[in-house]
Amino acid sequence: MNPILTALKKLTEDPKYMSLFTLIAMLLIFYPTTNYAFNPYFLLIITLNPYDGKWYSFFINNNIIFTGEFAVKTLIFTTILSATALVSIKISQTLTKNTLKESEEEKNSTKIIQHWKINKKIASTALILQYLTLIALIALTFLVWYGMFLQYTTTFLTLTRYSIIIISALGILYLLHPILDSEETLSQACLNIISNIKEGYQEEDIKKIEQAHFMLYILLNHTLSKNMKELEEFNLEPPLTTLYLALLQNEKEPLNRAKTITTNLLKAINQKKTQDILKNLSEIDKKLGDVQELAKTMEISVHYPSLTLYTFNPSKKTSRLKTIIPLITQIPPAVLIFLAKWLYYTTFQL
Repeated sequence: MNPILTALKKLTEDPKYMSLFTLIAMLLIFYPTTNYAFNPYFLLIITLNPYDGKWYSFFINNNIIFTGEFAVKTLIFTTILSATALVSIKISQTLTKNTLKESEEEKNSTKIIQHWKINKKIASTALILQYLTLIALIALTFLVWYGMFLQYTTTFLTLTRYSIIIISALGILYLLHPILDSEETLSQACLNIISNIKEGYQEEDIKKIEQAHFMLYILLNHTLSKNMKELEEFNLEPPLTTLYLALLQNEKEPLNRAKTITTNLLKAINQKKTQDILKNLSEIDKKLGDVQELAKTMEISVHYPSLTLYTFNPSKKTSRLKTIIPLITQIPPAVLIFLAKWLYYTTFQL
């Protein structure tokens, strides 16, 4: 195979490299684009006011003089932003389709969970940073519009342009990632992993158990939160810690009991049967009480993923809307301060 094609294949297979490449590419695209569309040029006029004997320096934004040209520049930026967003969505659809197709093979069960985990972590981080930058953009717009810290206005405008670059690049990065939030696919992947765990398993299988346990926690929270308003009062961590430790014991009896409960939980998730989930969770205390006592005695704690970072949203439209909103919202503030806020002045005396 062609070395370039091989490198590109590896790039798309590893979400981390794909994300880094995408982010750099978007920064390289939006830096010159925003520099062209939102880089203000000021006409400086210095005049003396004979009534107070002070000199005034007026900075008039050239965009107010060449409004039509600014409108064309803004339209070009919007068109490039829309085009890259559409291309990213198309690539995301292809990546999603290919990844889910590969996950149908039992040997790729670990791979689909790993891909989901990395993609979700990167995408969630990008989304959080995008909204934080949007808040900064709105704050900068407020400062410029109301003429606060006039001596820093040009600096604020530069920071505003950088904010637009960051929001755009992070938004495209989010849109590019495949949407793998399928309860059926991920629960089946966990089932495949658990069913292949047998007494006397090797050290490398521990990582697979960790992945299945990680995904089980995410899926349970997602499924129960849709049907139980009091989920915040229901702590999943103690029973799942017991279940996890039972799977790690590598002894026939506790391992088989833990496998049975885990399998039943995953089947209930797949079938969206909340009552069956609660029933099987209660079975953990009854059937794995000895493991639970061991965990308490040894004061063992298990790390659980952040539900803010590892959100689960099967709706593709809702997922994409989250990042499209900042992409659209950033344009009005940019127009507001790069066009409408056309004048400010400073006074001085000779």
